[in-house]
Amino acid sequence: MATRDRQPSPTVPGHPPAQTAGQWARPILLVLGVVFLATCVGMSLLLVLEHLAGLSLPGCGAGSPCAQAAASVWGKVPVINWPTSFLGLAHFLAVSAAWLTARGRPPPALRMVVRLGALLSLGFVVIMVRGGYTCPYCLAAHLGNFAFWVLVELSGRARVVLFRPAAAFCTTFVLASAILGLADHRWRRAARAEAEQQMQASGEAILAAAQRGEEAADDGPAATVPTTAPADTATAPDEAPAARSFTGRYRLGPEESPIRIVIFSDYTCVGCHIIELETEALFERQPTISVSVKQWPGDRACNPYGTEGKHLNACAAARAAETAGLLGGNDAFWKMHFWLFKKNGRFTEQELRAAAQEFGHDPDEFERVWQSDATLELVLADIEEGFGLGLRSTPTIFINGMEFKGWSAPLALTRVVEKLIEANLPVRTAAHDRPMTAVESYVADWRNARVRELPAQDRGWTQGPADAGLKIVVWGDYQQPNTALADGIIREFVSGRSDTRYTFHVYPLSTACNPAAKEDTHPLACRAALAAYAAGTLGGPDAYWKMHDWLLRNQPQFSDDALPAAATAAGLDPAALLAAMEDPETLAAVTADAAAGQQAGLQNSPLMFINHKVIPRWLHGGQPMLRAILDAAAQSEPGP
Repeated sequence: MATRDRQPSPTVPGHPPAQTAGQWARPILLVLGVVFLATCVGMSLLLVLEHLAGLSLPGCGAGSPCAQAAASVWGKVPVINWPTSFLGLAHFLAVSAAWLTARGRPPPALRMVVRLGALLSLGFVVIMVRGGYTCPYCLAAHLGNFAFWVLVELSGRARVVLFRPAAAFCTTFVLASAILGLADHRWRRAARAEAEQQMQASGEAILAAAQRGEEAADDGPAATVPTTAPADTATAPDEAPAARSFTGRYRLGPEESPIRIVIFSDYTCVGCHIIELETEALFERQPTISVSVKQWPGDRACNPYGTEGKHLNACAAARAAETAGLLGGNDAFWKMHFWLFKKNGRFTEQELRAAAQEFGHDPDEFERVWQSDATLELVLADIEEGFGLGLRSTPTIFINGMEFKGWSAPLALTRVVEKLIEANLPVRTAAHDRPMTAVESYVADWRNARVRELPAQDRGWTQGPADAGLKIVVWGDYQQPNTALADGIIREFVSGRSDTRYTFHVYPLSTACNPAAKEDTHPLACRAALAAYAAGTLGGPDAYWKMHDWLLRNQPQFSDDALPAAATAAGLDPAALLAAMEDPETLAAVTADAAAGQQAGLQNSPLMFINHKVIPRWLHGGQPMLRAILDAAAQSEPGP
């Protein structure tokens, strides 16, 4: 390729050659481009890690704008079903490689790619704003992309076609996509393996319970409650759950069946839609099974246990189904039920009126009933029943009164039902089905947890005899309200018992002393943990537990200024306590304790074990179930 002859710039004797404005500007533009692209890459990478590694991002919890964006139709790439953040990360990495290769002078092809990327960013920003879920990380990535686009438009044009930037872009995009695809494949495989394991265990438990029930039936009736009402008859919402059969108001299949399926569902829930399609196909092949549904819309508009800003319109959809049932009975309910799932629970008022007319209802009457208290009361009755059963997500499936877990495994429900049919179970009604209550469910979760070998750690503080049959181990944060709540329940339970040993470890949710903490959720948590350990170092267990109690009772008032009074109450010299808190050994003890909690699998504080079995969940709608779990553990055989 020929080069053009350039005339040398005039110079002043004794002075270096003058630099042109373009020569000075080009390095600055190159660096600015790197900064803008680094912002895009960093924000996209955080979102990718949240998906693959469970990274806890500030402001990205359940119901947050981030969660809403990820759950929306725009949160996945069509066909390959990747999170959109995957595509964004691969794109920004590829553009970064091309930008560096072009040294800040993008060729025409790269300029067009950047313009297309800016146009897509504009579209996503508009969608987020209109949808009401402005994810801060997504927004930061798109703003960085806009800034880079402006920079590209201001940068100099390459005079010739450069192939190296194009090659760098394509190579980086392919490699990044391949790596992300492999990571996503492994993540999905692990999730499927876990679901498969849950499905197998749950199916075996359901079969065993059904067979035990068959043996009991030989000695007399299995239940003394009335049989189920006719399928087209609505049960009164205020009727106590214990006084009626466990079934929905409307049913597919016979009243008496060996397989009785009840699904708590949400018309806007993706998993519910998957189960709905599988259930329809299963019922066509196995018409002797009984299927009914109960409403659990995740929308806070009618469900106080739902998630704010999530499953929007789910309440309206649930009430639409109940309206059809009230007006037309069983068949009308199922027609509307199927239509709502085809619409993913999202429809306009005009579309609903048109559907109602198509199904033989008067649109005005349908709308009146839809907006009446009657439909709301029916939905609320299902919600309260579900809450009483420990429901926490949808779909939640019960087979013959037992919760079926692992439904997300491929055709899990179909495989388990077919296995149960092969077992030739007796034909019964829903009157025989008695699902566990929320308390029983929470206790069962702990009882069924596997025994773990906890990390060897001698830094925690202990109450109770070493040979106690009941051993409780907790990792908690002195600034976290739930830790204070759990500790209070445990200390009350332990009080006066000689068969229980309680060990408390610290897990401050702050990066100041806990490298595993993702963020400074509680900025004073490390100071509080240091105070507790320093008290124990100076005054032994008695001083430690006094400081422990004070820290948990005075979380809002905690500060260094308040510590002297706390030290005096614990029988310690305030100056000595503050000095011990600054001792490197105290910090090392706190950090080691937190590291042990991470090794034990801590994902959310407090992390609690009873006899080496983790307590998976203990708060139900703000109501603590911990005391019931402790009482059940005390009645069990002593653990390791």
